[in-house]
Amino acid sequence: MPLKSDLPPHEAQALARKRLVQTCHDMLDGRLTFLEGTIMICSLRFDLGIQERDPDIIVFVGIDSQTDYLPPAHTHHLWDSNALKRLQPEFEREEAWAREYGTPACENLIRRFSQETGESAGNSIS
Repeated sequence: MPLKSDLPPHEAQALARKRLVQTCHDMLDGRLTFLEGTIMICSLRFDLGIQERDPDIIVFVGIDSQTDYLPPAHTHHLWDSNALKRLQPEFEREEAWAREYGTPACENLIRRFSQETGESAGNSIS
């Protein structure tokens, strides 16, 4: 897949929106945690071509802000296993909160962007 910078702006935006919809589906379907999905959504937010303070995206900015003290999954191999075990209750608590708080925003984002990505709101992107 080409780098985002290699794509014309409209194609980069379409790709970001497609990734957003897939991420939301993955979060709702349990294939991706809300904590990890939030990181992905926040990384896409400036490429979506929407207002900076979009009400659905700002939910994930809030989740990220509230949970950024927890190490992302891709860094767990760098952490002491005992430290991760001690953090496990916090991971679980924050994940439950993020799922509750973020589910309506995921559903809204899927509804908003599924049509333009060629997907139905109820199906994941293949």
